[in-house]
Amino acid sequence: MECTDLRSYLKHPNAWNRLQQVYGAGDTGATKIAETLSDPTSQLEYLDLSINEITDVGVQAIAVSLKHNRRLHTLRLWRNNIGPLGAKALADHLQSNDKLSSLDLWSNNIGDEGAGYLSRARLPHITSIDLSANSITMAGIWEIVQGLRHNPIKELRISSNGIGDEGTRIVAEGLHGNATVTLLTLSVSNIGDAGAIALATMLERNSTLTSLSLHVNRIGDAGAIALGKALEKNRTLTYLDLSVNNIGNEGYASLRRFPININTNANPRIERGGIVDELYGIYNDAYNTLGTTYNEKCNVIRYAWIVMGWTVLNILNLISSVSKKDPTEVARLLLRHPWMTSSADNKTHRHKIMGPSEKR
Repeated sequence: MECTDLRSYLKHPNAWNRLQQVYGAGDTGATKIAETLSDPTSQLEYLDLSINEITDVGVQAIAVSLKHNRRLHTLRLWRNNIGPLGAKALADHLQSNDKLSSLDLWSNNIGDEGAGYLSRARLPHITSIDLSANSITMAGIWEIVQGLRHNPIKELRISSNGIGDEGTRIVAEGLHGNATVTLLTLSVSNIGDAGAIALATMLERNSTLTSLSLHVNRIGDAGAIALGKALEKNRTLTYLDLSVNNIGNEGYASLRRFPININTNANPRIERGGIVDELYGIYNDAYNTLGTTYNEKCNVIRYAWIVMGWTVLNILNLISSVSKKDPTEVARLLLRHPWMTSSADNKTHRHKIMGPSEKR
């Protein structure tokens, strides 16, 4: 939907209460939408302005309009560039709003400063917040954890900030006695066994968290075993995502005993060597080059390499389960197939696949 005459459309009696797929809004379009939100007759309940090049100027207008808005419950602003000042505007004005419950700020370059503004504000009606991919370091993570003491967040998404084991320890310690957070995502966060062990210690004491996502990290058997031991005591967690880590047979065995939904796809539970090592090399290479500035277009390409490797390994595992053959053997059979060998030598072809990661 284009932003031309958007305000007139939204004032129409038959206008939707959901506005999404807005293109090219920018700060001008955001200001027009803000005028609609300020109108007491506005019917908007769900607003998605993602990927619209909105800066702190546009979000300032939206924040002011929300000060008295009593209908909008979801605001999605991911992949804009509101920065710390935009986060401050939202923090200042949403304290007077008692309706908005879900705020998505994924990839907005708010940094530690912006995370601090939002965390120190009193936002009792915000139950879901996404601050992923915002270049937030341990200082910002500490602010977020402190904010949980006075803000009843239920869903906390802080993935793709590269906080590592130390940042994860801060989060884990903050959730020891927390009674509100039910969902936590820490995917693509450079978490190793030490971070997983800190989370395991938290799970032994926490009785609120039901969903934990640790997708695309570097957790190995030691971390998985610690999480498995924690699940012996924890009775509330129902979903654990450990896909695309470095968990082997020993770690997997410690987890599969529990009757909860545990995703361990694309972990090295299969025989290593040949095509399997090459596929793991693709997404491990990509992961190791992921930076903390996720607004860079190159990082989208790098993440695509991760997903590609993960997807191919999932396909191998699926074929293996149906054919009752080892996944490595399935890979070898596929490579011998005529459509894989007719145009080029397999080895040459596979080197071409590996090319982008080798050049980095």
